[in-house]
Amino acid sequence: MSRAATDWAWSVQGVSSSEKLTLLALADRADEYHQCFPSIARLAVDTGLNRKTIMACIQRLMKAGLMADTGMRRGLSGQVRVYQLGVNALPESVLENPARVPDSGQSQNRDSPKIGTVPNLPAKSPKNGTGNSPKNGTQNQSLEPVSNQEREQARAAVPAAGHVLPSAGQLDDPVPMTLDWQPDQQRLVTLARMVGLPPGAFTSELIGHFKIYFEASGRVQSDARWHRDLISWARREQGMGAKRHAANAAGCSKCGKHIDDCACWAENLHEDIF
Repeated sequence: MSRAATDWAWSVQGVSSSEKLTLLALADRADEYHQCFPSIARLAVDTGLNRKTIMACIQRLMKAGLMADTGMRRGLSGQVRVYQLGVNALPESVLENPARVPDSGQSQNRDSPKIGTVPNLPAKSPKNGTGNSPKNGTQNQSLEPVSNQEREQARAAVPAAGHVLPSAGQLDDPVPMTLDWQPDQQRLVTLARMVGLPPGAFTSELIGHFKIYFEASGRVQSDARWHRDLISWARREQGMGAKRHAANAAGCSKCGKHIDDCACWAENLHEDIF
């Protein structure tokens, strides 16, 4: 659970009660990079809302710029979406006008709570998946009082207005590779951890070779797909590096010298050419 994400979700204004409850449930499942991937069924247990309401809330939250679909998928089925919460990118409309609700294109139900309010739920209600209920496997915020210093640190995580997360559609828009393309470092670190790559594997040289190769290929695909391909490229380079290291340690198979002191490569090159 990310304390910063949870405190940020509480600070968001200008959304409906069901949207805020959904956002709080997502924040409760977020990791240190403010990413989460709870299933719709999990969110239904945590919030007490039905599937249709949860999916509608997620769409409206993404439209408002409060979260985005990273394009990654997790879970046993490989179909559970990974969301990025906008802890460091609170939309300008929400900051400047707390009373404004993002246009959802749908009218509220007659019995819906007042806009901007949150249902008064019990602190340890297992039914809604809050508190410390082990039955639902929650990882919720501690019930201990939060100091003023911790609250100030959480508020400091929200930057100035105008920095808005890209929408799910923008993340999935196909784009060609260019030499100006720069990968998102936070997303790279998250993906690297998932496949066991060290963060230092993404050197400027490796990224440069990747961009040169795929710019020439003319391939067009989503930004999320480019990040996954960069991960595959880094894994391939890591494997080739391990093979080269093993070959260097073993020495030349012909003369037995270290590969750097061996001149047999010239003979092999001559044989390959002629």
